[in-house]
Amino acid sequence: MCGFLVKSAFLSGGMEAGIDDLTSKGNGGAGSLVIWAAGNDNLEVSSLNSFPAHKSNVISVIASTPNDKRKIPKDDWDSLAPPDGHWGSNFKGDIAAPGTHLLTTDISGQDGYNDDVAGGFGIHFLYRCEVGNPDLHNNFTFVWGSSGAAAIVAGICALVWEANPWLDAIGVRDIIYRTTDRVGCTTYINGYCNDMGRGRINAWLACLDAEFIKEINESQIDVKVVNPVSDKMYIYYRTIKPEEKFNLRFYDIFGRELFEKELPNTGIFEYDISKYVNGMYLIRIENNSSQFYSSKLIKVE
Repeated sequence: MCGFLVKSAFLSGGMEAGIDDLTSKGNGGAGSLVIWAAGNDNLEVSSLNSFPAHKSNVISVIASTPNDKRKIPKDDWDSLAPPDGHWGSNFKGDIAAPGTHLLTTDISGQDGYNDDVAGGFGIHFLYRCEVGNPDLHNNFTFVWGSSGAAAIVAGICALVWEANPWLDAIGVRDIIYRTTDRVGCTTYINGYCNDMGRGRINAWLACLDAEFIKEINESQIDVKVVNPVSDKMYIYYRTIKPEEKFNLRFYDIFGRELFEKELPNTGIFEYDISKYVNGMYLIRIENNSSQFYSSKLIKVE
């Protein structure tokens, strides 16, 4: 299970012990992921202000904005959301996800939060939908905060587990971490930056990764399709031989080699193909003994 409710964490002698029990023994022994909002106080995640998000076995989620930055007080997006200006997401969490302008369902009419009056509810500031569509205006509202971001991460974890039910909790977590987009910081050191953690979550790439490693029992190469929201190609490769390495070669339709790269024995290689003109290209992969492994035609358009 991905993202247990707080009350589930009290089953074994208090919240902290309950979380430890869930992450190690939950989900039939495969472990459970506990996902927690980093908090909205514009402070560093710690035991003092973000419990239990600071725990190593909890995924703490930072709220990001539509321009892929950590939400900070009075940023550029506040003009679009008047009650949203005062808060900032806590930082030094594990991963970032959208935490502003999240559209969600609401109770219709005056019983709902979207009652034509701007107002707040705890740390989740709700604001009426400023749209002409009556259905959206009456039945939906916007929500802000790292709690909304945490819900997105929990949903994507569930998608990853659906794509590959054989994964345990650590396997899902590792996929989520290694497939993020490294945005929002000038520099990531060892794959991490304070404002965005390991980066902003990428649902498409995480599910792609999960499907690829579903059944690994021999060396594999898989050239994935171009990411539909970018100009990047992803090559997934894995070997059961630790000493084995791969050579990637990229050719145009006339057989001219455009690119060559030695790859380590297991991983994901990301390649920007935006510089190439539209047309067909060939990818060929060999191991370090020049043994042919895989080739694939791709279309750049």
